[in-house]
Amino acid sequence: MIIDENMICPVCNAKLFTDEVAYCPECGAPHHKKCFLQLGHCAYADKHGTDEQKFEAEFNQNKVNRENAFFVVNKIDKNEDIDGISAECIAKFVGYNALRYINVFRKMAKSKNKISWNWIAFLFPELWLISRKCYFQAIFVSFYSVLYNVFYLIAENNSNFRGFSVTGVITEDIKNIVFALTVGFFIMSAIRVFMGLFGDFIYKKKVYSTIKQMHEEGSMSDMDFIRKGSVNLFLPILLHFCINVLSLIIFWLI
Repeated sequence: MIIDENMICPVCNAKLFTDEVAYCPECGAPHHKKCFLQLGHCAYADKHGTDEQKFEAEFNQNKVNRENAFFVVNKIDKNEDIDGISAECIAKFVGYNALRYINVFRKMAKSKNKISWNWIAFLFPELWLISRKCYFQAIFVSFYSVLYNVFYLIAENNSNFRGFSVTGVITEDIKNIVFALTVGFFIMSAIRVFMGLFGDFIYKKKVYSTIKQMHEEGSMSDMDFIRKGSVNLFLPILLHFCINVLSLIIFWLI
């Protein structure tokens, strides 16, 4: 069996390292040498000779082959050091669209430039941020989205503003509403442009700080990468719903 560096010992559930691995002579399952000796037999001894053992060995082999294929096809050295983090760790953490972010992070590391362009971060800043689990930044941007929505609802429900095109009378209320909408539009536009330019850098900081924390805590399993990284497609839907509901609640309370 090929060792995946994120495999864990089936006895103590700690990470395996190549220089301290003992393989079961029957099924090839890797263990810590110390754990194997203490247990006195393979942790999967009850599965030896069964279809379950064959399936598990085949699944692990195919998993390693799939992960290696990403680096082979895209001609990337998975051990490449990109600003102190390996390309393999970045790919596992980022998940979807990993190739783009590896290339972006590599360019940032070489040029020391924080600027790139991210169309999704520009068009849907708060939704992109929360899908990539940048929670604090997503809440910050969402605050301005709620604020702008409230101003827009006030304008839509103001009788003087709706009748302005007919009467042509500019009241103080209309001036205030137009001013608020204009300021809100420019603030949201500025946020979108900022996220388009610096969104990748913000995400890079998130990726690197989390991976370093995972390394310090010794939590580098595949499930840890999925839980703390990857993409969550449910959160953007939930956040979009919350922004609209909160905007309506604030409007009703005003």
